[in-house]
Amino acid sequence: MKIGTLRQLLVLQLDSLLASERHARDTFPNLAKAASAPDLSESMQEQAATAREHVIRLDHVLERLAPPARPGAPALSSATESPTSQALLRQCADLAENTEVDPHVRDAALAALASHVLHHELAGYASARSWAKLIGDDETARTLGRSLDDEHAAARRLAEVAAEVDRLAAIDLLKA
Repeated sequence: MKIGTLRQLLVLQLDSLLASERHARDTFPNLAKAASAPDLSESMQEQAATAREHVIRLDHVLERLAPPARPGAPALSSATESPTSQALLRQCADLAENTEVDPHVRDAALAALASHVLHHELAGYASARSWAKLIGDDETARTLGRSLDDEHAAARRLAEVAAEVDRLAAIDLLKA
């Protein structure tokens, strides 16, 4: 897609967010299973549920902003995930499968990587909401604002959980 307007940039950003949320929706349940700390597992399940909701919201916004050119044609959006998001979620998946790592250390690493994913999404939603406001698309700005609020809440919750799993990993280190 050629980027010549702020609206086109917004659609491109929404495409990237959609792809990232789809990937997160599919990855976070596996992270929940890999987590040994119940609170971390619960946080990962919550993030998967939030990602499912965000996929629905983004699909609706993109249907409105970038509708198909003709009936039956694909929408103008292409849902291309950013390389950063891909790499972060791939790291999460790889770590979740690694059984040679101490469970508390793996939890600390999973929490850190999940935090990276959330903050990457926060930046994307904040930019997209700002651009929607600037082009006068209040409906999209409100929708993105809800998702941004969800991401902030998830980041706060994860930070609380991460503090505990980090503490448990440090205790393991002191025992060694």
